Amino acid sequence: AVTALEGEDGRLCRARLSDGDVLEVDLAVAALGAVRNVEWLEGSGLAAGPWGVACDAGCRAFDINGLVTDDVFAAGDVARLPHPVYEYQFLALEHWGSAVAQAEVAAHNMLSGQTRAGRT
Repeated sequence: AVTALEGEDGRLCRARLSDGDVLEVDLAVAALGAVRNVEWLEGSGLAAGPWGVACDAGCRAFDINGLVTDDVFAAGDVARLPHPVYEYQFLALEHWGSAVAQAEVAAHNMLSGQTRAGRT
């Protein structure tokens, strides 16, 4: 296990391990897990559950009747969107790049009358 990350001149350079070993590194990735925090949405009328929040390609959330909402958006690990590579199956992609791209799409669609579809 990593017990410490150390740097020099503002840059990461070492990882200290619990067994005493020291690794020379220049990148660290912190994974927080994939448990989707949707309990607070219970009773909201949104299509949300342990798998995440179902959304269209524009990051608009679906309600429990399968209708797209006009003013509720989701992005990041919690958002399940149709993915073109996987025959438009609804998937939640757990990658920071997806979260950034989805946030851009959601923000555009919140502020603009013109819908833009996301890239997952």
